[in-house]
Amino acid sequence: MGIGRSELAHILPSIEAAGYDGKENVSFCELGNNYIERGNENILSWLHSFAPDIDVPMGGEQHSKGIVSKRFWEAIGFNHVSIDLNGLDGALSYDLREDINKKYNYKEQFDIVYEGGTVEHVSNQYWAFKNTHNLTKKGGTMIHILPKVGFWENHCSYFYTIDSFSKLAELCSYKVQELREIDPAPWIQEAGPMIYTRLEKTDNKDFIDEKAFEQVPITFTGWDANDKSLYPNCYK
Repeated sequence: MGIGRSELAHILPSIEAAGYDGKENVSFCELGNNYIERGNENILSWLHSFAPDIDVPMGGEQHSKGIVSKRFWEAIGFNHVSIDLNGLDGALSYDLREDINKKYNYKEQFDIVYEGGTVEHVSNQYWAFKNTHNLTKKGGTMIHILPKVGFWENHCSYFYTIDSFSKLAELCSYKVQELREIDPAPWIQEAGPMIYTRLEKTDNKDFIDEKAFEQVPITFTGWDANDKSLYPNCYK
């Protein structure tokens, strides 16, 4: 999965607005083994333009170009964990289609849980969002960047709208800190807008049940995702 400069331009101010900038021992969970501008060998010079002291290598186990996002988040001071079924680049090989608390006895909770370009590929949407909820501390922040309904043809099977997260927040008593459409990186501009949201988990109540989750408007297209050849283990 990839993160572009345009996404970072939203994520970093959101983290600052949530009050985590400059704090020590902030825990950060990232869903997906992500790369910053995967395939772009010039990304390092851009990172140095605003963070000259960052020392991260180019490429990783999954891709030879781009920056493994885990390395970036660790370099700027977060206690970082990534979760991806492929288990590459230091990610925990956990299946987000299942209850990771029970299956892997994983009970950790985080100040920040971020996912961009991951949940839309998870065939069990209920468990994708329930795992996100369970991974987040009370008072913690969840950040999602996901494709908008009507765009990103053949990218994935699941698509979202502003209403998707308005309803999710209502049902789960999340506080909506940010919710808007954003444009993707210029090199994929034609793919269309994405939905960006920052939600605060306000209590330690259990996640809603599957019947209630059916009220969340998520569009299933059935499209065969174009990354199936890269991640065949995610499409069993």
